[in-house]
Amino acid sequence: MNSSPAAASLNCDGYRKLIAAVEHDEKRNLYCHDYRGKLEWIVARVKHYAEKTGLPPEFILDAWEGERPTWGEPVTAPEHERAGEA
Repeated sequence: MNSSPAAASLNCDGYRKLIAAVEHDEKRNLYCHDYRGKLEWIVARVKHYAEKTGLPPEFILDAWEGERPTWGEPVTAPEHERAGEA
């Protein structure tokens, strides 16, 4: 696995899922997008949120990755919001 130095400290399912998506997209779209740069940005955001909230960065990344739809899947509001319960 070719992980970035900034992300090396994130040992969680969310990071493994995210790096797998990056590697998959890199194989399909060579040199079209800066997937590693986006990965670095995500890790930096996760670490910033962890610092501000006091939550472990792995928890934040796992939660974010668990909510991220697959590419091409429309993002929808949570079921309780669609039902008008928000």
